[in-house]
Amino acid sequence: MKIPTGKRALNKIRKSASLSHEEWMQQDDMERQAKQLEGVTKCVWTKDLKCLTEECWHDDMRERPSMKEIVARLEGCIQELIPEGLRKSLAQETECLSSRTDSDR
Repeated sequence: MKIPTGKRALNKIRKSASLSHEEWMQQDDMERQAKQLEGVTKCVWTKDLKCLTEECWHDDMRERPSMKEIVARLEGCIQELIPEGLRKSLAQETECLSSRTDSDR
């Protein structure tokens, strides 16, 4: 099985991910909707995710990554898939929440 990777695939995801579900549903062009959905469901494999998946399939289980490493690497993959504007917004929210928690102590 060939797992799609690369900037072109990720750009399809980022473009479709910038739409809310409501905006996506309100599009008049059903063919465009179908292409966006296909792009999102087919092209979510970053190079790191492909590599991690292959490592998890290793025949020798001692060579497979630990669960702690898998979680950390998956978090990195998620960050790569989040559109840049949303990533900045989430970082600001997290920073805001952290400062509130620190001031509550």
